[in-house]
Amino acid sequence: MKTLDVDDIERFIEEIKIKIYDCNRMGELDRIERIAKELDLDDWCEHEGQNVYHGGKIAIIGASMASRGECISIFKGCGINKDRLEYCDFNQSKTYYYDKLINNAAFRVIMFGPVPHSTTGKGKELSVISAVEKDVADFNKEQGEEVTKVIRLTDKAGTLKITSKGLKNKLKELIETGYITTDF
Repeated sequence: MKTLDVDDIERFIEEIKIKIYDCNRMGELDRIERIAKELDLDDWCEHEGQNVYHGGKIAIIGASMASRGECISIFKGCGINKDRLEYCDFNQSKTYYYDKLINNAAFRVIMFGPVPHSTTGKGKELSVISAVEKDVADFNKEQGEEVTKVIRLTDKAGTLKITSKGLKNKLKELIETGYITTDF
């Protein structure tokens, strides 16, 4: 049986560390988990709340032409698990706890449609959308990379609007560019 000397083991460990950092940075924690399982490190794979950026949650906030059920169908059609959807309609957006979106790598994308001008969570900003955009930009800067993206869903005229077609097209674009991953 062949064995490694100490120098080879140390080089191997350094290479593994580099690969783990790269996978984590790219949001490929599932790849790390597969390797860990092959090495019988199953306990490591059971940790909750590990950050997998590209497979993170997608928040849809504001008045929508697409119901929650339609959004779930669109997610399914795009290969995204419904558990990744955070849906908040126009009325819910008045009192939604926006702080849970801020500084939270669990959310990969936050999509806004029309929201009331008077909402909780806007602070000194003119709108809650501007407040979330600012806070997410600060968070991304602290992380040294774009962990979360805020998107204003609009129609062709640039007016905030969430439609089934617009949502589907935006999800497909995010998948095609590799910003988010599919689940199945």
